[in-house]
Amino acid sequence: MVDSDSNDRIKKSEFEEGCKKGWIKSADDSTMENMEGTPAGE
Repeated sequence: MVDSDSNDRIKKSEFEEGCKKGWIKSADDSTMENMEGTPAGE
């Protein structure tokens, strides 16, 4: 949904628009636990 031009990359403007529309939210604790050991969870 956030990658509005479907180029497999999210531009700053696409990210900001996604935040405004509520498509991007903070991860809850259980999601963060599942990400331990991954680059996103470091």
